[in-house]
Order: sequence, then structure tokens, then C-alpha cells
Amino acid sequence: MSPAFARSRGLVVGVIVVVVAATAFAIGRASAPSPAVASGAAVTPSPSDPPLTRVGGITMVDPGITLQDLEPAGVPYPYVGPVPPEEPTPVDGAYVRVRSLRGLGPAEVALPMRCLRCIPFRVEAGVSTLILYRGRYFLNHQSSGFKTLGFYLVRGDRISFYDDPNCPDTRGVYHWHRTDAGLRLDVVRDPCPFDRLRAIDLTATVWTSFNHCVNRLLGLWPGELGCRNRAYQP
Repeated sequence: MSPAFARSRGLVVGVIVVVVAATAFAIGRASAPSPAVASGAAVTPSPSDPPLTRVGGITMVDPGITLQDLEPAGVPYPYVGPVPPEEPTPVDGAYVRVRSLRGLGPAEVALPMRCLRCIPFRVEAGVSTLILYRGRYFLNHQSSGFKTLGFYLVRGDRISFYDDPNCPDTRGVYHWHRTDAGLRLDVVRDPCPFDRLRAIDLTATVWTSFNHCVNRLLGLWPGELGCRNRAYQP
């Protein structure tokens, strides 16, 4: 064996030994319990850690959000006001509506189509959701992706929707009534343009109430608002 070959083999063996030692050290660091865990001391979560909840014995991040968690563009803007207080109302909750093509006309009329500027509030087939929470409403047609929001005020059996970006200068007034299924709205007056489409959209059927904190609907917008530990906090 030549001296050069011996030196090369020794160098390779030395590199392998260093790599193996470093790997073993890293694995030991990763698997070793922290001093607090090893001593049995309680680990206090950081205030910045997301809230956790248990579902079926599994701990996961709580998806519940508050109005303060929404981005500025995701909350209503007071075009005319007033801004209602962030207080519970008798209509608060999450509601869903599922429409089939039947009764809406042929597919080329009832299905959402691609367009440069779609007419808002167009009643369409598919899933629509309405979230009412502390004077703020969020309406979403999932098939077309149409979303709108605004404020609402409840006075007795009447509810007023206003500061909607699609008709920011108008106020729609409706009778509201709780049913066994959910929430029924009947228009009193709503001068929002687009051939009364907002009134038709909101009153097309009874809005079915559902527990959005437990039954987490896919695509729910703006999210599990008002939920904490899978319980609704109006």
C-alpha cells in the first residue's frame, strides 16, 4: 500500500467518524426531554401560542376567531353608519342555504358563470352561508365566490341591513322570525338596486341554522366566528 493511498483512506475514515458523531449528537439533542419535562414541572404556554382544543381525544389548534382577528378589509366599513356596538343580538348565529337547479331555471341561467363584473346577490344553485354576529353580517355564495358584508341593527321584529359595499347608501329593512329550522326574513323595503336582487336573495328560503363551531362547514367565510373550544360565544 502506497503512503498516498493510506493517507487518503485515513482521511475518508476520519470524515465518516466526524459525520456519524455529529448525527448521533443531533439525534440525542432532539430526543432528550427538556429540563422542565424531565423534572415533571408544568410547561406554561406562551401568550403568543394559538389556543388549543380537544376533538375526539386529539389536541389541535382552535379555529375559532373573533372580530379582532379579521383583517381590516374583512370587516364592514361605515359608509353611512352608525356602527353598531359589538354586542350580542337575538338573531346572532350561522345559517346555511342549499339550492338545487330545480326552480331556478335551466343550467345556463341558474349556474354561476364566469363574468367580468357579476351582478351581486344573484340567487344561484349551491351552498350559501349567512353569518350574523354582533351587528356584523357576512353573506357568501360558495359556487360563484360572491361575498358581501355590512352592519345590521335589530329593533323588535325588524332588522336593518346597511353599509353593504354593493349598495352603500341604502338600508334594507326586513321582518325577522325564528323558526324550528332557522331564520326567516321577509322584506319590508329594500331600495338596493339590481332589480331587487338583495331582497330576493335574503328571502328566497328559510336560512337553516347550524352549529358552525362543531359542524365545521368547508369554505365557511369568514370562519368560525365567535367560537371558542368548539362552543359558540354570542
